[in-house]
Amino acid sequence: MKHFIVATHGYFSREIINSAALILGGGLDILSLCMCETTTGDDIRAALWQKLDSCAPDDDVIIMADVLGGSICTLCSEFMADPRVHIITGVNMPMLLTVLGMQEFMDTKSLIEECLRSAREGVCYVNQLSSQAAGEDELL
Repeated sequence: MKHFIVATHGYFSREIINSAALILGGGLDILSLCMCETTTGDDIRAALWQKLDSCAPDDDVIIMADVLGGSICTLCSEFMADPRVHIITGVNMPMLLTVLGMQEFMDTKSLIEECLRSAREGVCYVNQLSSQAAGEDELL
């Protein structure tokens, strides 16, 4: 089984999960970790230990963090000695929707690769795409 955690600065993790639930039409079983003014490193560690303790030995835990090298990503990386833990940075909506939509159809390694691909492809300059599309239409 795969378990998911979104770990970010501020309340971004909570809100991106809420937005994904709105798009997908339901509540999502994803742990949100928010590093904010009232959160300590020990709070984050405790939540991660609790999550890992609730997972089976053959489960995988995919953590999607906001910034490589950020405080919350660094805290999560303390748990990488556990072979169940996989950390991806640069969480965005395409990544989150991909992980939720494809989790049942892919092994963890393939799912992570697909998440990275969709996250990259989801970042674009729409004006440029629009200009390119207009140019292509003129050629037809």
